[in-house]
Amino acid sequence: MLGRKLAVILFLVTCSSAIASAQSKYEIAPFFGGKCCGRILSSSNTVDYFKIKSSEDFGVLFNYSLWDNFQTEFMWNRQPTTIIQHNVTPFGSNFTTVGNTNIDIYQIGILYEFRSTEARIKPFLAGGLGWTHFGDFSSQTGVSTRFSYNLGGGVKYFPARHFGLRLDIRYLATRTIPQQSVQNGFLVTTSAHAKQGEANVGLILRF
Repeated sequence: MLGRKLAVILFLVTCSSAIASAQSKYEIAPFFGGKCCGRILSSSNTVDYFKIKSSEDFGVLFNYSLWDNFQTEFMWNRQPTTIIQHNVTPFGSNFTTVGNTNIDIYQIGILYEFRSTEARIKPFLAGGLGWTHFGDFSSQTGVSTRFSYNLGGGVKYFPARHFGLRLDIRYLATRTIPQQSVQNGFLVTTSAHAKQGEANVGLILRF
């Protein structure tokens, strides 16, 4: 009888440990913040670039712990913004509003935390690859869905085991229309990028 009780206790302890471990592997973090800058170069003779107006952004991050300090990450980020074209004329230049659109980013990446799994405050570095969808007006700008990447970092704070706060600061770049330039006397094609910066805060649900 004693042996059976010990076996049951051992089984329950093992299951509890496994469940606790599994509960700490997943994080879901809806976020909100702002995104600034960004322009799309144009191949037109009358428009040299399209400006992406700075605005708010929002989205969600899904993280899964591969090891104690390494996580894989999926990010969806939406920026409701306005596209403005910069017109070049014989008498100078001016801006014309093209219209409002949503820019959506979908990326998969990795995240490294600098402190132990039990720490309340966890600085981190992160990066990812994926694609950016520029929404409407692809016929005007010449871009629709393009390869993109991000680099950045931030800090997580966990006042409780299954709840936390998160601050992210990231640099994002999306390839746009290839540009030609003269380098060392040769005409070469280079990849133009729409470059943006963002800062977001979010809530973390960890389980």
